[in-house]
Amino acid sequence: RVPSGDRRMSDVSARVLVVEDHSPTARLMQMILVKYGCQVTIADNGAIAVQHFASGGAHFNLVFMDGTMPELGK
Repeated sequence: RVPSGDRRMSDVSARVLVVEDHSPTARLMQMILVKYGCQVTIADNGAIAVQHFASGGAHFNLVFMDGTMPELGK
């Protein structure tokens, strides 16, 4: 539940990219962010996240990324 005094992120049309390879964690983050009015896109790994940006069509206000993305190397 969103507290009544909180401003919803939808007021600024927040688009959020969640980059997480553990599906239950990604779904939990999505559920929480949607409650705050965000539009959520999930990328299962870092390579997919990079593709979102490489295509030129990705416009996100915020990115939550797992600290370990093995697909991206070092």
